[in-house]
Amino acid sequence: MMILVQTCLTCASFISLISAKFSPIFFMRNTQIIVSALAIACVAVVTTAVTLDAQAAEKPKYSMEDIMKKGLKGDDSLLKKVTEDRATDEEKKLLVGYFQALTQHEPSKGDAASWKAKTGALLAATQKVVKGDKAALAQLKEASNCKACHNVHKGDKK
Repeated sequence: MMILVQTCLTCASFISLISAKFSPIFFMRNTQIIVSALAIACVAVVTTAVTLDAQAAEKPKYSMEDIMKKGLKGDDSLLKKVTEDRATDEEKKLLVGYFQALTQHEPSKGDAASWKAKTGALLAATQKVVKGDKAALAQLKEASNCKACHNVHKGDKK
């Protein structure tokens, strides 16, 4: 959204710069050409800005490798700390961020709907636990079953 605002301001600045450089007679003779050129330029810039903004919104903040190694794997992982109630508030927020990014990744194999369901359940359960819902610990432990997800979605190592 911020890119769109900046783009509009840039177009407005460009128009004022053009009008300061040329005389009114120039504009009267070439109004249709100038308006068409500015409209095309503004449409192109706005389209590019919206596309870039959409791409930035879709790109996961964390890599799959970081999510797995730091968030899920081992006795010192964030998941283990959260499920054992020994994680700090910052670590809890980081785990939620990892799982939000995980939902944005595409599965290496398997059905995308299954991926969204599994990662969505993991994120939802983690958010509940972070908010203090002790009953959601069982949901989180069930949703974080590595083998259940890896059997369906983990691709071969390259």
